[in-house]
Amino acid sequence: MAEQKYLSKIAETLMTREPLVIHPPSQPRRAAVALVLRCRPNTTSVVANSVSSVKSFFEQAWVNDSQPELLYMLRATRVTDQWSGHVAFPGGKSEPGETDRDTAIREVQEELGLNLDTDNFIQLGQLDAREIKSPLDNKLMMVLTPFVFLQTVPETPTLSLQESEVAAVKCTTMH
Repeated sequence: MAEQKYLSKIAETLMTREPLVIHPPSQPRRAAVALVLRCRPNTTSVVANSVSSVKSFFEQAWVNDSQPELLYMLRATRVTDQWSGHVAFPGGKSEPGETDRDTAIREVQEELGLNLDTDNFIQLGQLDAREIKSPLDNKLMMVLTPFVFLQTVPETPTLSLQESEVAAVKCTTMH
């Protein structure tokens, strides 16, 4: 129960804060990732209602009897990928004309088969953008923007992993 209280507070904070946005003219390359939070029910008989807000999500009985988790993945091992085999959040490089949010949603769909642009998820917010620099020469490689989504249903939709990019998906308990 305490975890849900903290998760609710995190959600409230994310929804009201202004993130740092970086648009350096010297670096047009951008990427985005998605942090997906969910509450795994402790019981098998769950009555879930359709929710229209974060507040209504946390008012559901099954949420109070659940274990909050954070989804992450293990990247596939590829010789051409500098992040090969790393633990990561799903995401990737932006396509021309995409917003950072569009990129995060598209990449999660492509890599995991999970559609964040449905009623099953609510975007809680955006974390501060980060400059990703080369460890070799400290040159700016890209700007990375993380987004946080909350799964509003007790069962995660079936995942369809893009095996060329994703070796495994895991969820870690938040406590």
